[in-house]
Amino acid sequence: ISQPRGTIRECLYARVEIDDSYFKVDFLTRDHEVYPGLSKEFSR
Repeated sequence: ISQPRGTIRECLYARVEIDDSYFKVDFLTRDHEVYPGLSKEFSR
């Protein structure tokens, strides 16, 4: 397990969704809640 770096001191993991038209990345806490401000969506 890596230690937190930067200004965000939460232990997070990424959930990546891939669709025909987009990529979506959400970062979640260990309680499986989306961490606000870090979610991104990209078109393909």
